[in-house]
Amino acid sequence: MKRFSVLGLIAVVCSYQAGAVNVAVGKPASQSSNWSAGSTADKAVDGNTETYWSGNSCTATNADPNAWWKVDLQSEHAVDHVVLINREGCCPERLLGAVVRVGNSQDIASNTQCGNPVTTAQISASATITIECPDDTAGQFVSVQLEGQTQFLTLCELQVDDGTSGTSTGPVNVAVGKPASQSSNWSAGSTADKAVDGNTETYWSGNSCTATNADPNAWWKVDLQSEHAVDHVVLINREGCCPERLLGAVVRVGNSQDIASNTQCGNPVTTAQISASATITIECPDDTAGQFVSVQLEGQTQFLTLCELQVFGEGTETSGSEWENVAVGKPAWQSSNWSGTSTADKAVDGNANPQWSGNSCTATNQNQDAWWKTDLQSRHTVGQVVLTNRQDCCPERLLGAVVRVGDSDDIASNTQCGSAVTSDQISASETITIDCPEGTKGRYVSVQLEGKNMWLTLCEVEIYGATFVATEAPPTQAPATEAPPTQAPVNPDATTMIPTLAPCEYPAGVKNVAAGRPSRQSSDKKNKDSGSENAVDGDYGTDAHSGSCSWTNKELEPWWTVDLGETKDIYEVSITNREDCCPFRIKNAEIRVGDSQTMEDNPVCGMRVLGRMTKENPIRIRCGCEIPMQGRYVSIKLIDREQQLTLCEVEVLAT
Repeated sequence: MKRFSVLGLIAVVCSYQAGAVNVAVGKPASQSSNWSAGSTADKAVDGNTETYWSGNSCTATNADPNAWWKVDLQSEHAVDHVVLINREGCCPERLLGAVVRVGNSQDIASNTQCGNPVTTAQISASATITIECPDDTAGQFVSVQLEGQTQFLTLCELQVDDGTSGTSTGPVNVAVGKPASQSSNWSAGSTADKAVDGNTETYWSGNSCTATNADPNAWWKVDLQSEHAVDHVVLINREGCCPERLLGAVVRVGNSQDIASNTQCGNPVTTAQISASATITIECPDDTAGQFVSVQLEGQTQFLTLCELQVFGEGTETSGSEWENVAVGKPAWQSSNWSGTSTADKAVDGNANPQWSGNSCTATNQNQDAWWKTDLQSRHTVGQVVLTNRQDCCPERLLGAVVRVGDSDDIASNTQCGSAVTSDQISASETITIDCPEGTKGRYVSVQLEGKNMWLTLCEVEIYGATFVATEAPPTQAPATEAPPTQAPVNPDATTMIPTLAPCEYPAGVKNVAAGRPSRQSSDKKNKDSGSENAVDGDYGTDAHSGSCSWTNKELEPWWTVDLGETKDIYEVSITNREDCCPFRIKNAEIRVGDSQTMEDNPVCGMRVLGRMTKENPIRIRCGCEIPMQGRYVSIKLIDREQQLTLCEVEVLAT
């Protein structure tokens, strides 16, 4: 396993966004001098995070005045964070005072500094040092410099995460830490788990490589524990000895424990691949999916050694790793009701229409400390709260709103999530995302205009969390029959518990108005019968290869849209998802309805498709119940995803 000490890993972070991509690997790098021929600047962007000098993957300069290291990203990137991996076993203090800069100038001193220089206290306190960068930090060059010192500069790796892809949910390595097995163990220190320990050290001395005996058809296998769509598999080969042992290795992916029956990815490993690099990438065919990934020396009697295996794909998350909107249909209250149609339950009806005419927004009177609250009916772990603000009027009313989560009916005593809503958040989007501190738990979620005398309006509140199973019960709560004691007097009607919403009853005459209508999409899948018209052809077949489904290429935020010919009253959009493979690719789909051909100008219908919803077929998104949304154009777009969009049929229920 990888050897970390307190000083082993230093992460310098600028506005971190989960899922961002390291754009520094393999890029041109330089430094002020080379301590030796084996400590050149490129060692910090070779993808190897080994922290010991013996791993031959750390840079070192001489003891230069203002020693520096720099990487050229070859184009401008928004930079979220820079990760410096420091040397272990010797001399971690050499990084003391290091300054990280990002910018477009070759003169690194003129570029933007991220935070303060690394301090002794930071190095000794934690392996991870977080340094915030100014907003909108971007540049082609990233540097590390010991400004004002005469000292050796050593880096064992530098990773630059690109903010432009920070919200992408494309393929990630899904193999780390998963159960692994192999045909035999050459020794007790070469077991199968060494290939999924997250350590890419390529030398045997790093104690992170597997090895079997010289078995006939030697094999290695990982169980991803659920089916995943697999894009490609990366094999990291041993260096210093015997790399030819991987010659002819075959990678397979599938759902069978009998690995020989699973789908083969690419061709067997070649001599050219082995001689070119320790990192060998094997591309998988489109729609490759499975729970098991294997490597086998088919038809050989040979040792099989892997120093790491990375499986890049995505799958349907389990309930333990996926946040769901747990607020829909839950009881809700507010400090008062502006009208009989602006009650608290409108914010948890599943309809995120931000227009007042959609009859799905709450409104209080102009109260001091106006508040809204929902009871999740059991304790939940809450990751984030998403507020949908009104757009046709008065969005500034949400300025300063505070979100709290906790077990107390007295909302003022619960944990605050994030900061109060700002003007920038209001002007940027109709949806405002509030992140909660890690580990936030509670039964009640509230939104309050603390210290203000103002109307409070919410068009939807989405609470992303999971049911919390506690070792002991949370404090018992009294029934919520009156407002928190710190609040102004409450309209009695506002404190009545709202029952779970009943299903919609659509008026007579509602029918599918999308069949046969003109449609478009962002691209057509290459070499497939994949046109946008397949989604409105009346064929409900769920095999994407049959020619009955629309299908785009893999791209960032793919989209599909249909023109209904005239403005319709739209109640629901129904998506028939593919079932032959990868139904979870539809996750995060957003539907918009309106009269503009520019889909972003139209309001959102209902909620985005959640991970758990991809297991349903069809997927039904409600746009309106008693009061429908109106529009001529209906669009479906994968938000913040680089993925293929496949639709086997789209129905628009309208009059």
